[in-house]
Amino acid sequence: MNMKIKNTLRPIMFFAYMSMHKTIIIFGMINAFILLWILYQHGVNNNNLNVILQKNNHQQHSVEFLLFNESTDLHVYIVEEHHEVIPYWFAAAKSFRNKKAVLLHIDAHSDMDYPDIVDGFPIGHFPQSNMEMETLMQANDEFIQSAILANLIQSVYIVYPYWTFNASYAYTSSLGITLVNNTQQICMCLDINNKDDDENCKTRKQDNNLNDFILSSNQCPKLWRYHYAELNSFTASNILRYSKYWSLTKLLNITNMKYAFNSSSITYFQYQNKQSIYHLPLILDIDEDFFGVHLVTRSLLKSGLHIDFIQSLNLIISSIFCPLYHVNELEIDQIYRWLIEQAYLNVNYANYPVSVIMSSYKINMMLKHINRNFQITDIFCPNYTLNLQRLNELFINASITYNQLNVLARVGVCYTSSLITYQYMPEIHLCLGHNMPNASLVEEFVPTSEDLLKLAVQFSQVLLSLPYRPNIISIARSSRDGYTPRWLQYDIETMILNILKKVFNLTEDNIIYTKHLAGDKHQGWYRRFTWITENE
Repeated sequence: MNMKIKNTLRPIMFFAYMSMHKTIIIFGMINAFILLWILYQHGVNNNNLNVILQKNNHQQHSVEFLLFNESTDLHVYIVEEHHEVIPYWFAAAKSFRNKKAVLLHIDAHSDMDYPDIVDGFPIGHFPQSNMEMETLMQANDEFIQSAILANLIQSVYIVYPYWTFNASYAYTSSLGITLVNNTQQICMCLDINNKDDDENCKTRKQDNNLNDFILSSNQCPKLWRYHYAELNSFTASNILRYSKYWSLTKLLNITNMKYAFNSSSITYFQYQNKQSIYHLPLILDIDEDFFGVHLVTRSLLKSGLHIDFIQSLNLIISSIFCPLYHVNELEIDQIYRWLIEQAYLNVNYANYPVSVIMSSYKINMMLKHINRNFQITDIFCPNYTLNLQRLNELFINASITYNQLNVLARVGVCYTSSLITYQYMPEIHLCLGHNMPNASLVEEFVPTSEDLLKLAVQFSQVLLSLPYRPNIISIARSSRDGYTPRWLQYDIETMILNILKKVFNLTEDNIIYTKHLAGDKHQGWYRRFTWITENE
């Protein structure tokens, strides 16, 4: 490493260490507080803890200790983009005894957009093949309606964080199929007052996917009826417990159980002999962006890079990398980081006047280095050498600083979507996600430590309002697609898992990290390699 660069790193590394240490302390305090709070909610005191630790097989466990003592085969599936949960939901549904499930969806967004009716879409039945399964995974905000159409889900509860939604609504809803310009489309009706003449029916505009247009009720047949509730995190747990019409206890039709109430009036249960076969299946689905949303491009703009530079670099990157098959995006990201480092060094540390056009000799040397050190083939586009020259020219004209180089490396390059997205053709771009500042309806919220603590408590309250364990839990990182703040993602996930483990008596053996996670399997995209700072 050039000595000037090495010396530049020293003060950055010191302050980064201090900042990272502060983050670790904050999340440690939050996790400790939540643990103590959950123990308090369960009515656990020192004497009770001693009872729990006693190995007496004849002891009758009290109901409030059920979550801490009963083993479980419940699994938590961690995915990258939210529509990747579909195969795991349907795999779990094999044990649902032909009952439709209730979905509790904890997210900063509804994810209730309309899927397209494509060839092979399993309308009205579970997918019978891999092709049918793939049609249900069209986008990260369309998978819930897909699951309803495939007869998996009968009720949807969405819990929004307080920072994006401050009301609560409940409807009897239905999906149907309508015809728009001779094309079949999914339509939705919301029966707000349980009267047909009060229904609000709509479908997606064909020329503008962000907007709907209104239909009459007779244009949208009610083929799939379901309960639909939108709750905010402040009041969600009370509604889920006590609502006359919308409590989970009422909706799930819980029978043949013994109930008990602890000092906080939180309902738990204990079966007489074994788990009841009468209750409805329950899917608990969590998006990590419940705890915050940050548009990745903000980090580049904050470093002083201009939006025109970002867009130009993105175009050049997509013209350099054209993988013919599903290459690990981390390998391409590593090559990208090496290329921009070479472009930066060529501009700033050459021993001769910099040429706007990188020499053919230097390009050939770069390619030999890639072939020798990365051992990866079939990833470059036609005319990629010309675009390597364009990359060098872009760095010269923009006068990239070392800090900006670090930010570009930290953002990295990745696939534009999950590789298992329906009919996805692999594309490599800057890893910016799906939303750009001033060109997106997505609300941003970068949480403080106080916000994280408040959200963690409300999240825990929602979990403690469940009358029994879910049949399956899924977690979406929402990092590659640009929602969850990346420098917080690992800590947010750790916090979520710690709460789930405590509430549902889980261990690491219950956690399943799925195949298509971006970056490091356990630590995510931001921590895919060692950084000297943890803030965007």
